[in-house]
Amino acid sequence: MTTRLLKLLLAAVLCLQVPQILSSQTPEEANTYADSIRMCSRFRETSTDRAKPSSDFLRARGIEISEPSLIAALQSDSPEVRTNAAGKLLGDCDIQSIPAIEKAMSAETDASMRADLATGLASFGDPVGAKYLVAMCTDPSLPTLAMSAAVHGLALAHYAHPQFPPAAVCADTVLNLFDSRPSSKVDMIELFVAMRPDVSQSQVDRMVADAQSLLPSDIPSDRMAGSEVLAQLNSTASIEAIRNAILREANPTVRASLQGDLDTLLKQK
Repeated sequence: MTTRLLKLLLAAVLCLQVPQILSSQTPEEANTYADSIRMCSRFRETSTDRAKPSSDFLRARGIEISEPSLIAALQSDSPEVRTNAAGKLLGDCDIQSIPAIEKAMSAETDASMRADLATGLASFGDPVGAKYLVAMCTDPSLPTLAMSAAVHGLALAHYAHPQFPPAAVCADTVLNLFDSRPSSKVDMIELFVAMRPDVSQSQVDRMVADAQSLLPSDIPSDRMAGSEVLAQLNSTASIEAIRNAILREANPTVRASLQGDLDTLLKQK
């Protein structure tokens, strides 16, 4: 997920717009949107144009910043235009555009873009977006980048709207991909922390074992990533493994990183 869109999606949970779409929702869904609208009212008191980066991007390409123009831009051939149009609509909390964004999401062929659109919708309380994220993060054929976007998107949506499934529903798929995608091991373990709050103990044990397996890697970034994730998982059982990794570490930068993670875990004891 791009940094720009992620910032807009975080803001989209906290926005205000005339809620005409609420009349077409079930009472439960309407309450979800109403909660987002109330939060937005408070947020707008201290916020200016959250969607300005997308506005500037679109204007530079001759796209009007109006709801009809932005909705039309959701069908653009350019992924950058599509993502910025969605980002502008969501950043402005245009509730009435939700059906159009849902339609664009279902037609989206770029998996990472689809995850981004689903994240924006789910973060605003849209159950269709949440369902797409669950379907994506439990699909073992999904590309690694899109899998990461889906897992983080679901974690964000669940945080904003606890009635949606937690990212833990993605855990078994991600853990299996750790073994089947050797070149993506670091990308996979970096998702462990997002899923950690709601996973089972057996899944935590697998996460710890996978992160520990990177400590002897020949690649410095792998060793640092494995140690960092162990610290983020609060795995005090990994203290001795990290300590041993420090003893055999020749790279001073990596050694300092491992020492910092060890110190973090020692404070947890």
